[in-house]
Amino acid sequence: MFTKITNHPACQRLQRCLMAISVLVLQFVAFSSHAQNLSNKGKDFWVGYGHHQFMEPGGGNSQEMILYLSAEQAATVTVSITGTAWTRTYTIPANTVIATDLIPKTGANDARLYSPPPSFGGTGGEGTFNNKSIHIHSNVPIVAYAHIFGSASSGATMLMPEETWGYSYISVNSQQDYASDCFSWMFVVANQNNTVVEITPSVLTRNGRAPGVPFTVTLNRGDIYQLVGGALAGSKGRELTGTTVKSIGNSAGECYPVAVFSGSSRTSQSCTNSGGSGDNNIQQVFPFQAWGKRYLTAPYSHSGTPTSNQTSMYKVVVKDPATVVKKNGAVMGPLIANSYYEYNSNTADYIEADKPVLVAQYMPSSGSCGNNDPLGDPEMVYLSPIEQAVKRTGFYRNNREFITVNYLTLIIPTGGIGSLLIDGSPLFNTSYPHPNLTGYSVVVKRWTAAQAQCIVTSDSAFTATTYGLGSVESYGYNAGTLINNLNAVGSIHNEYDTSKATNDFTCTQTPVQLSILMAYKPTKMVWKLSLLGAAITPNADVTVNAPVPVATVVINGITYYKYTLPGSYKFTNTGEFDITVMSTHPSIENCTNTEKVGYTISVKPKPRAISSYAYSGCTLDSAIFKGENNQPDYKIDRWKWEFPGPALDSGIEVHHAFLPGQANVKLTVISADGCVGDTSFQVKAVAKPVANFTSDVPSLCEGAPVKLTDNSTYGGTTPLKEWYWDFGNDSVKKATTNAPESMTYDGHKTYTIKHMVKVSDLCISDTITKTITVYAKPHAAFTFPGDCLPVNGVVQFSSTATVPDAQTLTGHSWDFGDAGATPANPNTSLLPSPTHAYTKFGTYTIKYQVTTDKGCTKDTTITASFKLKPQLAYAPVNGICVNVKGSIKVANAAVQNGVTGKGYYKGPATDSSGNFTPSAAGAGTHKIWYVFNTSTGCSDSVATDVVVYPKPTATFTATANVCLGQPALITDQSTITGGVISTWKWDDGKGQQTQVNNNTPFNVLYTADGSYTVKLVAVSDHQCLSDTASMKVGVHPLPEVNFQLPASICMPEGSAQFTNLSKIKDNSALTWKWNFGDGSAASALKDPLHNYTAYGPFDVVLAATSPFGCADSATKRMEAFFGQPVASFKVSPDTLCQGTDNTFTDQSTDAKSNITTWAWEFGDGSTSSAQNPVKKYTEPGEYGVKLKVSNAAGCTSAPFTSKVVVYLQPVIDAGQSFVVPQGTVITFRPTANDSVNLKFRWEPAADFPNPTLLSPSIPAMHDEVYTLTATGKHNCTAKDQLSVKVLKPVLPPNAFSPNGDNINDKWVIYNLSDYPDSKVEVFNRYGQRVYQSTGYPQPWDGSFKGNPLPVGTYYYVITLRNGFAPLSGYVAIIR
Repeated sequence: MFTKITNHPACQRLQRCLMAISVLVLQFVAFSSHAQNLSNKGKDFWVGYGHHQFMEPGGGNSQEMILYLSAEQAATVTVSITGTAWTRTYTIPANTVIATDLIPKTGANDARLYSPPPSFGGTGGEGTFNNKSIHIHSNVPIVAYAHIFGSASSGATMLMPEETWGYSYISVNSQQDYASDCFSWMFVVANQNNTVVEITPSVLTRNGRAPGVPFTVTLNRGDIYQLVGGALAGSKGRELTGTTVKSIGNSAGECYPVAVFSGSSRTSQSCTNSGGSGDNNIQQVFPFQAWGKRYLTAPYSHSGTPTSNQTSMYKVVVKDPATVVKKNGAVMGPLIANSYYEYNSNTADYIEADKPVLVAQYMPSSGSCGNNDPLGDPEMVYLSPIEQAVKRTGFYRNNREFITVNYLTLIIPTGGIGSLLIDGSPLFNTSYPHPNLTGYSVVVKRWTAAQAQCIVTSDSAFTATTYGLGSVESYGYNAGTLINNLNAVGSIHNEYDTSKATNDFTCTQTPVQLSILMAYKPTKMVWKLSLLGAAITPNADVTVNAPVPVATVVINGITYYKYTLPGSYKFTNTGEFDITVMSTHPSIENCTNTEKVGYTISVKPKPRAISSYAYSGCTLDSAIFKGENNQPDYKIDRWKWEFPGPALDSGIEVHHAFLPGQANVKLTVISADGCVGDTSFQVKAVAKPVANFTSDVPSLCEGAPVKLTDNSTYGGTTPLKEWYWDFGNDSVKKATTNAPESMTYDGHKTYTIKHMVKVSDLCISDTITKTITVYAKPHAAFTFPGDCLPVNGVVQFSSTATVPDAQTLTGHSWDFGDAGATPANPNTSLLPSPTHAYTKFGTYTIKYQVTTDKGCTKDTTITASFKLKPQLAYAPVNGICVNVKGSIKVANAAVQNGVTGKGYYKGPATDSSGNFTPSAAGAGTHKIWYVFNTSTGCSDSVATDVVVYPKPTATFTATANVCLGQPALITDQSTITGGVISTWKWDDGKGQQTQVNNNTPFNVLYTADGSYTVKLVAVSDHQCLSDTASMKVGVHPLPEVNFQLPASICMPEGSAQFTNLSKIKDNSALTWKWNFGDGSAASALKDPLHNYTAYGPFDVVLAATSPFGCADSATKRMEAFFGQPVASFKVSPDTLCQGTDNTFTDQSTDAKSNITTWAWEFGDGSTSSAQNPVKKYTEPGEYGVKLKVSNAAGCTSAPFTSKVVVYLQPVIDAGQSFVVPQGTVITFRPTANDSVNLKFRWEPAADFPNPTLLSPSIPAMHDEVYTLTATGKHNCTAKDQLSVKVLKPVLPPNAFSPNGDNINDKWVIYNLSDYPDSKVEVFNRYGQRVYQSTGYPQPWDGSFKGNPLPVGTYYYVITLRNGFAPLSGYVAIIR
C-alpha cells in the first residue's frame, strides 16, 4: 500500500513590520534578491530650487526647474511645495518616466532659494527658507531626479530618499569661476520639526559668515537653510568644499537626520582653474556613513567616439586629515584646505583609503583640459564606492536643453559582463579591462539623446554614471547606488545549515542565530527585538554593555567586528522583518552618540514536509517512508523521522517496523539553507499470518503420490500473495494460489514438509512442519562368477539385495532362464542365494525379485553368457634412468593355456604394444599390465613392476660481482631424490672444464673484466645425468681516478674549486671522498668547493668507488695560495644637495699584487668600473655606496661600504604673474616639490603680512617683481619670481581746450596706457562717432576728419577689455 503525506503551511500574506523611527539603516551580508539594501529608490524625497545665475538682477529669472520620476511598477506620486497650495499628483505606468510640471519660480508658490543681493538689501540667497522645499511622495518605490536649466546652462542630480539621510555631511563643490553674480552654494533640508543643525563654513560667505566659525540653525519640517560662498575679484567666487553640516541635539536632546545638497549658480571648470564656458550644477551629498574606502573611476567619453576619453577633474574629500589616500597604489598629496585632494586624469583609476572618503568627478568646460569635443560643458557627479555597488538600476536619459548624446559609463567585475543587460540587450559600444584593478572592466554605452527610462541589470554588482552632452551643455549624475550605512552589516545563520556560516534568509519556525557586523567596536548595543512583537520568539530586547566581538570579518576590503546574540530565535510568520540595533560609540556624530543600525531578514514559508510510505500493514514488514527533495523553493537534504518510543531515524528513505496497533509518525525536513518543516500522521499494523495444511495419507512407498491441502489464515486487509511449500525432498514451490499440491517422492525416508504463507517479503508466517514416511523399494541385486565359467558349469548365485531403511526382506524369487532345466536342477528358486548348473555354454536370461515387510517390491533381469578364461604369465623388466631418451620394450607377457585371442599392455607411459617411456613415467616403481581377451570374449590380466631411476638436480652458487683481481667462490648445491651423486662436471666460463668426485667449494680468478658463465652437470650412481646448471659472474673494472686543482686560492677567503676528472670503463656511477689535506672534514661531492683557512701547500687525495665496491685513489699537491686585496675609498662631499657631483677616490690596497678592477655600486641602482668615479644623485635620500676590487691573481676583496646623504634640492614655481586693478587682493599660488619640510620667504618682505607663507595674499598697490626663496635641509635653496602689474584707474578729463595755446590742447586720459588694446570712441549729440582709437597712442585733439569740431559736449565710451566694465561719460570742447 502506498500513502502520500503532505504538510504545507497555510498561505500567509507577506508582512513587514513598520517601525516609527527617525531613520533605519539596513545592510546585508548576502546580496540576495530578497535583500532590501538602501538605495536611491524610495518613496519620499526632498529637494530645493537651488540658486542660479539667472535669478540675480539682470538675469531675467529665465531658468527653469523640473523633476523626473521613474517607476518600474505602476505608481501614484504627489509633488508639493511645503506650506503652499501648489501640489500635483501623477499616475505613472510601470516601466516609464514622466517629467513633472515646471516648479513655480514666481508668485505665492515661488520655490526658488533666492533673495536679492546684500547691496539690494537682501541676503544674496543665504539663510533659512520657509515654504520653499519640494516634497515628492510615492505609494511605491521610485527613482527621482531634479533638473535646473536655462539658456546654455544645465545641472541635474539624482535624489536620495529620506531613509538614506544622515547626521554628518561635508559639502563637495566645484570650482567657482564664471561671473560676479555666480556663487558656490549648499543647502540643508529638514523633514522633522525642531531640527538643529551646526554648519561650519569653509570660506567667507556672501552674507558675511566667517570661515571656520560654526553656527547653528533650527529648522522645522520642510525648512531649508542655504549657505552661499562669497565673491572674489572679477569672475571668481569662494568655493564651499569642506563646509561641514552636523545634526545636533535640540533643547529636548533629540536630533534628526537631514539632507544636504551642493552646487553652483554657474561656473566654469578647467584643469588650470582658468575659466571657460559655464553651467550650473547641483548634487545631493552622500551622508558620511555611506562614504566608502574603495572607488573605481572611469573617464567621460567624447560625444562622437565612445572609445575616446575626456580628461576629467576629481576631488577626494576626507573627513580626517590623517586619512591615507592612494591613487593607483601611490599616496596622494598635497591635502588642500585640510579637506580634499585634487587630480586630473583621462584614464580609469583606483582610489583606496584607510578611512571613508567621498569622490567627485568633474566634467570640464568645453575645450578645457585638452578636450577638443565640440559638445559638453561643466558637470559634477558624486561617485559610488565599490561597497555601494548595485546589481540593478533604473535611470533617466534626457535631451532637454539641446542635449544630443546620452552616455552610460559602468564599472563591473569582468565576470559579470556576460550577464549584463542594458534595456534587456547585452550590446554596448565598448569595454576595456580596468587598468588599475585586475578583475574589473569599464563598459561604455552611447545613445542618441532621448527622454527615456533605462534599466540595467547584472548578476555582478556595478557602479555607474550617466550623462548627456550638447553644444556648450551637459548634465550628469550617479546612475544608481546603494546608500547603506557602511558602519553595519547584517548576518544571520540558520542553525541547521552546516555548510556555510551565513544565510540569505530564514524560514518560519526555523532556529536562527542573529549577528551584526560593525565597522567600529560599540561601547553598548541594544537589540530592539520587542519592535517585532509576536513575529519573533523570544522577543525581549537585549542590552549588551561593553559588547565583545566573536570574530573579525573583511567584506569588500572593510574590516568588521562580528557581534552575535546568544541562543537562537524563531519567526512565526513569513515576510521581511527589520532587526534594529541601537549602537553607541563616541565617534557617532549625533546628540546621543548612538545610531540605529540593523538589517532586514527575509522570512520564507517553511519547507513542505512531504512524504509517502508503502506498507502492507503487517507487523513484520517495515514501512518504507520516503521524503521528497524536489520542492521548487528549497533543496531538502535532511529528513528526521520520529517513531513510537526512543526510535529515531534520518534520511530521505527510512524503514521502520511497528508493533500491532496504531502508531504516530512525525517527519521533520531540513533544507540545505537550514530551514525546517514537519508533518505528523498515523500508521496501523496487524499480526503476521498463520500457516497450516493437511495430507491425505500418513505414509507410502517410493514413487506413490501424496495430496497436501492449505488451511492458512491472516487477519490483515492485504491478501496473501504467496504460499511456500518445502516438500522435504529438495523440491520447493512458491505458489500464487492456495490450490492443493500433489507430490511423488522418489527417495525413502521420513520427509518433513514445511509450509509458510506470505503477505510480503518480510511479512511471513511462522513455518508449520509435518512429517510423512516414505518407505524405500528394495535393491534387487545378485552376483555370480561371471560369464566365463569354470569347467564344471556350476554357477553360484548370491543375493546382494538390500533395503535402505528399517524394513526387512521377506521374499526372494529366481528364474534362471535355463530351458534345459530338470526337476533335479530346477529353473526357479525361492532361496536367497541358490546355485544352478548350466549344461552347455551359451546366453541365458536370469530374473530376480525381492519383497519387503511393508510390501515394497523390486526386481532385476540380467543376460549372462558363459565362456573359458585364459591363463597368463609376465617375465621381470630391468631398471632404467628417467632421462633416457625415447622408449624401451616391456612386452614380456605370455598365454599358457592355448586359448586364442588378442592381448595389449597398459600402465604409466606405456603404449598397447608394450613400449615404455621412462621420462614420461618419471622416477619411481611403475606397475605394467598385460590384458588378454579370448576370441570367445573371456579376458584376464597379469602385471609386473618397472623401476625408473631419478636424475640429479644440478645447482650451485657463485660470487655474482667481483672487482678485477678478486677471486669468485663456487659452491655446489646439487641434489637427487633417490640414490647418490657420484660425479661433478664443471666449466668455469673461461675455457677450462674439470670433472671431480666431490662437491668441495673452490675459487676461480679472472684476469680480465667482463661477464663469465659457469656451468655444472651432476652424475648419479646409476649414471643418470642432470640437466646443465649455469650462473653469471660479473668481473668489474677499477675506476681511473684523476682531478684538477684550482689555478689559485685567494686568502683569507680561501675558496678553492676542485674539478673531478675521474672515469670508469663501465661508466657506472661513482661515489667520492675528498681529503683536502688541511685536517678538515671529507667531502662526498663530485666537484667540491672548499674554503682553506691557512696557506698551503696541502696534499689533496681523491678516492673513487664504483657501485660494486671497486675503488682507487689519486693524490695531488695544492700550492697556489695568494692574498686578497683590501677595498677602501673616500667620498667628497659625503653630505650634499640633490644634483651636486660626488667624487669617489679609491684607497684600496694589496700587499702582494696589483689591483686591476674596481666594481662600484652607488645605492641607487647605478654602477661604475672606474677607479675614481664622479657621481651625481638625482633623488634625495641616504645611499650606501659599495666597492669591491680584484687583483692580478683574480682575487676579489670583501666589499667596503660608506654612506652618502643627499638632501632635497628645492624645486619651486612662483606661479603666474598678475595684472590686476590697484587694490585687488591677490593670492599667490606657487608650487613646490615639498610644501611641508621646506621654508619659504618672499621678497621684498615689507609687502607681506607674513613673508614666510608659501601662498600669501596681499593687496596689489604697485608694480613689483616678487622673489620666492625655498630653503631645505643642509641649506639647499631655490628661487623663482613673478611680477605684479597694477592697473591704475583710468581718469578721463571732462573738458579740454584745443586752441593752440599748448595748454590742455589735447584730451589726455591718465593711466589709459596701462590697458593695451583699449578702445576709445567719442560721439556727438546726434550719435555720430567723431573719434575712434584702439590703444590711444596719441591723445585726441578735438578734430574730426582733420577739421576742428565745434565747441560743445560730446559722449565718450572707453572699452578697457580684459573683463573690465566700459567707461562712459561726457567731455566738453572749449575754445
